[in-house]
Amino acid sequence: MKDKYILECTCTNDGNDFGMKLNQVTYYNINAQTFQYLTKKWGQGHFVGNIWAIDEYTDNRNPYTHDYFNYCVPVTPNINNATIYKNLASIEKVKEDIEKVGDFTCRILRLKTTVEPME
Repeated sequence: MKDKYILECTCTNDGNDFGMKLNQVTYYNINAQTFQYLTKKWGQGHFVGNIWAIDEYTDNRNPYTHDYFNYCVPVTPNINNATIYKNLASIEKVKEDIEKVGDFTCRILRLKTTVEPME
């Protein structure tokens, strides 16, 4: 059986803007919505005719999702909701990207499957 992996993220930013405690352990899931930024510091836009235009702050995006209107931090406190990766190189890239922001330190956990007969 091939190895599978999940990413454990530990909060290292005591002054974070999403209500997490220092050293709180969570698990990576890009679709998680448990923790949200408390101040909405990006996503300013307006309509030009029928076209939605982002205001002049084009670099002002969520550092995790690179989205102008997503205020969620992609971690969940429940390990059962973690994203499972089959490719080690993919999860290493995600780890690097998450740590680059500066709110978390991450470590890769390998999931092991055991095969046992039913009794």
